[in-house]
This record gives sequence, C-alpha cells and structure tokens, in this order.
Amino acid sequence: MILVDSSVWISYFHERDSRTADHLDRCLDQGKNIATLPLIITEVLSGFREDKDFKIAHGILTKVPIIPIGFETYIRSAQLYRKLRKKGITIQSPIDCLIAQVSIEMNAFVFTLDKDFQKIKSETALQLMEWK
Repeated sequence: MILVDSSVWISYFHERDSRTADHLDRCLDQGKNIATLPLIITEVLSGFREDKDFKIAHGILTKVPIIPIGFETYIRSAQLYRKLRKKGITIQSPIDCLIAQVSIEMNAFVFTLDKDFQKIKSETALQLMEWK
C-alpha cells in the first residue's frame, strides 16, 4: 500500500508537469494500491481557490481508498512526536507523525515531498516510497 501525502497531491493538482505528478499518474494508471487519510483530503481541498478546481480534485480524491484511524493510533502518534522531540528532532506538524504512525501500523509506504518524513524514518520503521 502507498499512502499519498498532501505534498504529493498538491503537486499533482497544481504542477501537472512535475515529475511528482507524472509518477503519481503512473501509480494510478498501473492500479497501484494508493490510499490516503481524511486529514490529507481536507488539507488538499482547502487550498483550492476556484470551484471548478475544487470539484475536479474532489472527484479524484473521493475515489481513493481512505485508511481508517483508530483512537489508539492518535495516541501513538502523539507519543512518536514526543519521542522525536526528546531526541532533538523537530517535526513541523504533529499531523506528519500521525501519517507516519498510520503508515507504520499498516506497513505502507509514504509517498511524500515533505522532508520531515526523512527525520521520522531515521528513528522508526517508517517506509518511504523511493521514486526519483
């Protein structure tokens, strides 16, 4: 399974000629097991100014399987954030730790452009999609 982060979706919708968008297109065309989270959908859809662009993205994102998140995963992601902070590793958003924790629990790869995931990977079993 590949959990696609908001940074990739944003690139996909706003920079259609990017290598990131091309790679996500290939994954979608090849029927790869792509998934996302409700929080990621909220973040991506919030960034659209034009209604027509919102509707296009909404139509695509609502076809992507959603990974359900149990309450304990939220607790473990907070613990992960605290663990990293104690080690002097600053993660910009606790949401990135939630995405990482879900991925670890699901044994999924994260497809992201966000450098914070490299920091999380250095201290966990997080798997990042290698594609460049």
